[in-house]
Amino acid sequence: MSEIDPRKKYLLNQVRPIFQLSEVPRSFFTDPVLDDFLNTPQINAVKITFDADSKSLEVSPIKQSENGSANGATIEVCITKIRDEEINMDNIQQQIIVSTINSSPLLTLLNQLKNVYLPTLESAKWADKVDNNIKRLLDELKAGLDNSLSKGSNLNLYDFDENDFLGILSPADEFEAWQNVARSSTNPSLQTRAQHYDEEFSKIHKYFQNLKSIEIGGLKDVIDQTLEVLDSVWSYGKGNDMFKDKRMENLLDLISTAIGGRIQAELPDSEIWSSSFLDAKSKLSECLKACKTWAEGLYTYTQQIWMSKTAVHRWRNEKYTNVFITNLMKRLEEILDIRTQHDELLRIYSMQKGLKINFEEIFSPFKQVNSLHVSVYALPAWQNAKAQYSKNIEAVESDIANYLRQEIFADLSNPSQAVKEMERWQGLLSRPNMMKLLQVERDQLLANLFTYVDKIKQEFESQSGELIDEVANDAGPQRP
Repeated sequence: MSEIDPRKKYLLNQVRPIFQLSEVPRSFFTDPVLDDFLNTPQINAVKITFDADSKSLEVSPIKQSENGSANGATIEVCITKIRDEEINMDNIQQQIIVSTINSSPLLTLLNQLKNVYLPTLESAKWADKVDNNIKRLLDELKAGLDNSLSKGSNLNLYDFDENDFLGILSPADEFEAWQNVARSSTNPSLQTRAQHYDEEFSKIHKYFQNLKSIEIGGLKDVIDQTLEVLDSVWSYGKGNDMFKDKRMENLLDLISTAIGGRIQAELPDSEIWSSSFLDAKSKLSECLKACKTWAEGLYTYTQQIWMSKTAVHRWRNEKYTNVFITNLMKRLEEILDIRTQHDELLRIYSMQKGLKINFEEIFSPFKQVNSLHVSVYALPAWQNAKAQYSKNIEAVESDIANYLRQEIFADLSNPSQAVKEMERWQGLLSRPNMMKLLQVERDQLLANLFTYVDKIKQEFESQSGELIDEVANDAGPQRP
C-alpha cells in the first residue's frame, strides 16, 4: 500500500475530533475532490460532512453545494485556501483555514463575527489598521444578522416564527426580538402580545445587557424581579396565543447561564482560597443566596404555580431543572464547607501552638484546579482535589480530635453548653473521620442531653402539677 499523503493526514487530524470519529474512513484519502483541492487552484473551498450510514466522510466543492449536504448533516466542516495555489507541507498551516457550520450558516456567521472577528479587529493590535467604514459595515452586518435570526428560519416573512429560536443566544436577544416584533409586526394578535412582552422585558433588559455591572449583593433583587416578569409573560394571553413552552425553556436556560456566569466571575480562584475567611464567606454566601433564589424560583413557578389547576397557562414540559445552576450551587456549598474547616483549623492552631499544621500543604490541591468549573468534564479534577485534601487532613485529624475532646467533651455536666461549643467547630466535626474518632464522646453527649431533657420535664411537671404531654396536646399543632 502506498504511503498516505501527509497533507491529508493533517486535514484528517483537524476533522476527526469534530465528527468524533473512532475509525478512520479510508475513502477520505482517495477522494478526488480533496485531491483537486490540494493540488490545483481550481477549487479553493470544500465542505466535509460525515455520513453515519456509510461511515464515510463526503467531500464536495462549496460552490456546488448550494442545496446543502445530501445526507442531511447538521455539522459541516469547511476547509478553504487563502491563495489559489497547490498546498504542500511547507505552506499548509499558513494557507488552510478550517471552520465549522452548525445547523445554520447565518448563525455560524453571526457567532464568528460577534465572538472572533469584531473583538479581534477592536483589539489594540488591529484597531488603528481598520478603516472606520469597514467597522461600520461590520456592525451593520451584525445588526442585520441579529434581526434576521430573531425572526426564525423563514426569513422571507416579516413576522418571525415563535417556535424557531435558533438565533436567540442570550436573554437580551430574546428581549430585543419581541421589541422588534412589537414595533413592526403586521399580525395584530402577535403584535399585541409582543407589546406586552416588550413592556415586561424592558424592566429587566438593562440588567442582562451587562450583568457584570450588578453588585453581587444586588443580584438577588434582579432575580426576584426577573421571576415576576417571567410569570407575567407566561401568564399573558389565551389558548394558542401564549408564550411557547420550548421558547420559555430556552429563555430559562439562557438566564440560568447568565446568572451562573455572573457568579463565577465574582469568585476568581485566587480569592476563593487566599482571601480572608470573612471576605470569602461573605462572597460565597451572597453567591449561594443568589443561586438558591433562582433555583427555588424556577421550582416554584414551573412545578407549583404554573402546574396548578388554576394556572392560566399550564407548564406541560417535564420537570425543569438547570444542571449548570444545580451543579454550581452544590459546588459553592462544598467550597464554603471547606473554607469553614480551614478557618476552624486556623483557630485551633492559634489556641494550641503544639499542633503541627501545614496549611499550605493541606489546601494545596484546590489551588491546582478551577474550583468553579462545574461541568461533567471538570468534575474528575475537583473530586481528585477533594480526595487529596481528605488525605492531607487525615494526617492531623487525630491531633484535632484530641484537642476537641478536651475543648468540648471534657466536661459534659452541662450538655447544652457542650452543644454550643460544637457549633463553633461544626465544619470539622462534620467530617466523616472526625465523627468516627469522636463517636464515643458524641454518644455520651447525646445520652446526657436525654437525661437533661428528662430532668427539665420532671421539674416542670413537679412545679406545675400538669403532665407536659397533655399541655402540648392542648396547645394544638405547632407551626414549624
